[in-house]
Amino acid sequence: MRYLEIEGARLSVIGLGTWQFGSREWGYGDAFASITAPAIVRRARELGVTFFDTAEVYGLGRSERILGSALDGHRDGAFLATKLMPVLPLPRIVLPRLPTAHIGQAELEALADALAAPVVVRR
Repeated sequence: MRYLEIEGARLSVIGLGTWQFGSREWGYGDAFASITAPAIVRRARELGVTFFDTAEVYGLGRSERILGSALDGHRDGAFLATKLMPVLPLPRIVLPRLPTAHIGQAELEALADALAAPVVVRR
């Protein structure tokens, strides 16, 4: 695996996209969410993947929840990218779905300023 070094962070050049984790047309269901998706994430980590991509529109948030659960307890060295639709309040929507997310207060405040929305962080 090749990596990019960005400000002290080691990011894999190959990432795992998780749009299919929450989509019924790709086999999503209870067994997929609890067995298959975590196995995919675990294997990606074994192969050196540190970058994971998701979005709130993937399965209406199910992809974020499944990925967050699959990374629970294995968050160190993992980098998560998510995309947001302008549904506010932002932190109350994202943080519960990605319980392993490490989103800094400064980043949330900058994002809230950009969106002109209040920041509420619950962990």
